[in-house]
Amino acid sequence: MLVFISMANFHIGNVSASGITTLPFSKSVSGTITQSNPENVYKIHLNTAGKVNIRLYSQIEWYNFSVTDGKGNTVWNDNGIYNSNADDPKPEDYSTYFEAGDYYIKISKYGSYTGKYDLQVLAPHLAPTVSVNLVSATSTSVSGKASSNSTVYAKIGSKTYSGTASSSGQYKITIPKQKAGTKISVYAKNNYGTSSTKVTTVGSPATTPTISAVSNQSTYVSGKTSNSSTVYVKIGSKTYSGTASSSGQYKITIPKQKAGTKISVYAKNNYGTSSTKVTTVGSPANLPTVSTVSNKSTYVSGKTSNSSTVYVKIGSKTYKGTSDSKGQYKITIPKQKAGTKISVYAKNNYGSSKQKTINVLDRIAPSVPTVKSVSHSSKYITGKAEKSSTVTAYVGNKKLGSAKADKNGNYKIKISKQKIGTNIKVRAVDASNNKSGYRTVKVK
Repeated sequence: MLVFISMANFHIGNVSASGITTLPFSKSVSGTITQSNPENVYKIHLNTAGKVNIRLYSQIEWYNFSVTDGKGNTVWNDNGIYNSNADDPKPEDYSTYFEAGDYYIKISKYGSYTGKYDLQVLAPHLAPTVSVNLVSATSTSVSGKASSNSTVYAKIGSKTYSGTASSSGQYKITIPKQKAGTKISVYAKNNYGTSSTKVTTVGSPATTPTISAVSNQSTYVSGKTSNSSTVYVKIGSKTYSGTASSSGQYKITIPKQKAGTKISVYAKNNYGTSSTKVTTVGSPANLPTVSTVSNKSTYVSGKTSNSSTVYVKIGSKTYKGTSDSKGQYKITIPKQKAGTKISVYAKNNYGSSKQKTINVLDRIAPSVPTVKSVSHSSKYITGKAEKSSTVTAYVGNKKLGSAKADKNGNYKIKISKQKIGTNIKVRAVDASNNKSGYRTVKVK
C-alpha cells in the first residue's frame, strides 16, 4: 500500500542540481536503478495548484519512492514498495493535490534490488483546452480559443497546420479553402500535455434562395434555400424574416405590394450569407377579351396579358393555348351549336384572371324551305323549314303572309287566292336573323 505522509521533513540528500532531471509533463521517461546509480531525482514545476497524477511502471521488485516540495517538505514518501509484477509491470498511481511551486520526485534503491522503470507525470488541470469556431467552404483560416500560449494544430487529411494561441487564448491558423463536408481535427499542446481533439466539419454558407412568383395579390414570399437558414425579405426600407424548414422551404408573410415593386431575398446560416436574389412583383393575367364565336367558328380568339396560358372550357372539355408578346391568342376548337356556353380565362406566373363566359351565336342561314303545290284556289301555303324559323311568302316585293315553323319544321301560311301562273317566293328567317334563299312556286 502507498502511504501519504503530509508535510514531514524530508531532504533530497546529497544530489546536486546537476543530478536532477527536469521532467516534462505528460511525456513518459525511462530510468534505471543500479548498484552504481542507486537513485534518480526529477524536478517538476507547477504554475497553478491542482491535482497531479504520477504514474510509475516499475520492473524493480522492491524500491523506494518519495515526493518533496522545493523547501524539502515531504509530500509523499513510501519506502520498501514491493512490486509483485516486476516481469509484467502494472502502473502504480500516486495522485494528490499540489500547491503551485517546485517538486522533486525521487526513485531509489531498496536493498540490493535494481532494474528499469518508466515514469510519467500528468497535471490534467494544466493540460490545454481548445475550442473551434465554425469553418465554411469559403474560410481561409481555422480559429477559436485555446489555453494561452499553447501551440494549436489543425489536421486536414494528411496535412497539419499550426499556430500559437495568444495570451488571451485566441488563435487563428491559415488553411487553404476546403470543400464542404471536410473533417478538420484541432488539438492544442503545451508543457503540461495535449488537449483532447476537437473535430469540426466544413459547412457551406446558405444557398441563394429561389423565389416563387410574387403578385400584387400575394401576402407572402416563398421559395427554397438551405435547410434551417434564416431568410430575409427586403422591400424598400423594411425587412421581414423567417426560418427555412428542414427541407429548405420558407414562407414569409408580407403586406400586398404594387406590381413593379422590387423584392430582395437572401439567407443566412452559421457558415455565412447567401448572395441576394431579386424578384419583381407582377400582376395576374388580365381578364381575356373574347371575339364573337358562332356555330361556324373553329377557334376562339381575343386578347389578354402577354405570354399567358389561355384556357377555353366547353362543357367538360378544356382547350388551351398561349398568348403572344402582344397578348393576342387564338385557340382551335370544334364547331359548336348555337347557344353553347364557352368560358375563357388566362393564367400567368402571378395568377389567374377571372372567367369570361360567352354564348355561341347562330350564323348559319336556314335551308331553303320546301313548298307544297299551290293552286288558284289555295288558301294556305305549306311545307317544311328550319324549326322555329319564320317563313314568309312574297309575290314580287309584296308580302302575302308569314308563319312560324313548329318543332318539327312544318309551317302553314294563310294567303289570299292567287291567279294561275303567279310566282310566289318563300323564304325562312331564324331567330338570329339569318335568312335562307328563296323557293319559288308557280300557282296552278
